[in-house]
Amino acid sequence: MYDLNGNIILVQSIYRCPYNLADHTSSGHEFYSASTDILENVSQVLKDKFPVKAFYGTECSKNLLDYVVTHIGRGQNFLELAADIASMNFKAFVRKNKGSIDSDTFYERVMYFFASNEQLMHMFLSFFNNMETIYQKQMEAIPFSILSCDHTFKVSKQIGVVRRLDKAFVDQF
Repeated sequence: MYDLNGNIILVQSIYRCPYNLADHTSSGHEFYSASTDILENVSQVLKDKFPVKAFYGTECSKNLLDYVVTHIGRGQNFLELAADIASMNFKAFVRKNKGSIDSDTFYERVMYFFASNEQLMHMFLSFFNNMETIYQKQMEAIPFSILSCDHTFKVSKQIGVVRRLDKAFVDQF
């Protein structure tokens, strides 16, 4: 599972259904102990203590998720985040290997694999979807009487290029 400064190996139990279906020697149903199906059905106390957050196809530590959410909130993009996390993992790798730098070995080590910018984006969007109602309630609770907009959208709408092929003005939006 992805983490900062190296990854986490999660050793899971496999739960197998002991009941056989008609004409089958085994039901074939099995679940890993940290699967989203299992984690959704445990008490909130256990969910809060579990240090890992599972998303579709990707798992990460809560520390990594906090890091991603904080830095996205500060305006950093997913590509920069992926590069920063890769750099942190590489530094941890070098520290563990007492300063010997072998980047070929680093990229082969599963303990130092890092999430791509696309995986980070999916993690963030899943986190946001889970928290959306809380964010919505917080925003609705803020009293306001004036909504202020800046020029950013209007100005960026005017920036573009003229396509050589058909002389059409193509902008970002």
